[in-house]
Amino acid sequence: MLAKIMKNNNKIIGLIGGMGPFAGAEFCRLLFEKSSKNFGAVNSGDFPEVVLDSVPVRDFISDTKSLPDARRVLTERIKKLNKFGCNKIAMVCNTSHILFPLLSKVSAVEMISLINSVRDFVISNNLKRVGLLATKTSVKSNLFQNAFKSTGVEIVVPDPKTLNICEIVIRNVIANRISKKTVNKLVKNTNTFIKKQNLDGVILGCTELPLAFPKNTKLNIVNCLDVLSDKLLEDHYGKKLIAQQNNLELVSDVAKYLREHYTFSAQGKPGTYEILRETTRAQTIVNDNQFNIIAITVQIKDYSE
Repeated sequence: MLAKIMKNNNKIIGLIGGMGPFAGAEFCRLLFEKSSKNFGAVNSGDFPEVVLDSVPVRDFISDTKSLPDARRVLTERIKKLNKFGCNKIAMVCNTSHILFPLLSKVSAVEMISLINSVRDFVISNNLKRVGLLATKTSVKSNLFQNAFKSTGVEIVVPDPKTLNICEIVIRNVIANRISKKTVNKLVKNTNTFIKKQNLDGVILGCTELPLAFPKNTKLNIVNCLDVLSDKLLEDHYGKKLIAQQNNLELVSDVAKYLREHYTFSAQGKPGTYEILRETTRAQTIVNDNQFNIIAITVQIKDYSE
């Protein structure tokens, strides 16, 4: 039933990856996983069309000497994605956003900024003092610091020792040689960093870091891959699918709206409204303030029987 409530809008998401390659591959996996989990994709036609160009550009993690070459290569790739018919383009690399102002002018379609997406996420979650784990090039170029100017959010950079460990972890991920010992050291340093600086959270400001950081960490982490994937998918599908877990208040609002505006074959049965309120499986999607009635009708019938 969930497949019926999504729009098959024939949009194509274009991705520039390869910096490094495993981050790009993980990002694609994340897009498809979230399409299923958060947007109800079931059949192959429900998932977004994604074009990933994994570009092996020269290293600019620790210095900017290779940036002119990277600019030339990435400019060519963006033009190719434009010709392919991509409707939106994003770069799965934070450091490459040094070139974003130039590259976005080359593209014939909108490019989604990973840096700005993270900024908007941090602001919407009311985080005021946030740490940054990133490449030395990103830190030195003030990528995040500039994005957060005049937002009321303070970006705090860790000590050089933590940044060095961070770079080692990033390079290990690129080489597919993740060291548990080094990762644990980075997590420990990050925990100390958060406590000493009294931070509301820490941005994983390099797309390699989410691949190494423990998924079950209790630290308040802003995962840049999560943020960008949510941004692209919400743009692709429209509004986000609301899977009700414990938010009974929202389920109640949905039920009230439906009762006032529509007649269901199951509505005459006693307790229909209460059943909808109490279920933790009720799902609906909002598109321009319209609810998909077919899916919800079936669910009400099922829960009423």
